[in-house]
Amino acid sequence: WLEVMDISHNCFSGSIPRNVDFPSLRELRLENNEFMGSVPGSLFNAEALEVLDLRNNNLSGKILNTVGETSKLRVLLLRNNSFQTHISEKVCQLSEVGLLDLSHNKFKGPIPSCLSKMSFAGSKALQQPITGGNIFEACKSY
Repeated sequence: WLEVMDISHNCFSGSIPRNVDFPSLRELRLENNEFMGSVPGSLFNAEALEVLDLRNNNLSGKILNTVGETSKLRVLLLRNNSFQTHISEKVCQLSEVGLLDLSHNKFKGPIPSCLSKMSFAGSKALQQPITGGNIFEACKSY
């Protein structure tokens, strides 16, 4: 069974196929391509998926609205795409996530307060911000 699929750093374009069904897939790396459109919600329901790297494409839509409670994602990398919606509270359902990169997009609205309660297990950078304590409490002082 396929456990890791890495087709990063190519020139693949178009939409990410909606019918992708790899029950044993643990890592899907599609970064640095030319994919566009929305991300299929089925990716978040893949039972074994732990790493989803979609950095540096032209993806858009409401990706964080499709996050499922059963998701085992530990790493979700969405950096440098074209997401323009608000960050849904559903992102906090990613209870296993250790690394979450939403930077260099066009997200709107407030940052969900539930993010300050996430443990980010395995992410020392987020557990120990430079100022100490909770990263969102530190931001309030600016």
